[in-house]
Amino acid sequence: MRIYGVPLHAWNSNFFKLFVFNYGRLLHVDEVTLEKERFDYVRVLIATSSLEVVNIGAKIMVDGVIYDFKIIEEWGFSLWEDACLFDDEDTQEVVKDDMSKHNEDVAGDGDVNELLQ
Repeated sequence: MRIYGVPLHAWNSNFFKLFVFNYGRLLHVDEVTLEKERFDYVRVLIATSSLEVVNIGAKIMVDGVIYDFKIIEEWGFSLWEDACLFDDEDTQEVVKDDMSKHNEDVAGDGDVNELLQ
């Protein structure tokens, strides 16, 4: 998820965890966010039971001031391509290989795509 409108004085893991509490469970905060390399949005990975794509606005009070937030779910990534989980291409390739091996084990001699059709 991307969260727009986070004030700088609230830019920390505890705030992010509290912020996403109503939407799901915080799994990971992007390293770029944690290292404060950019301040236009916060990027977090959450676990949720909802199947709906999140694209909402919210008003939340921080230190007595009401701020407007925009929460947008990033989608279109496969699990092993999620840049929030993996930062370098080598790690992504290892995970892709592992997923391919797992799919071959599940499919036996057939192709996973054939099983899905």
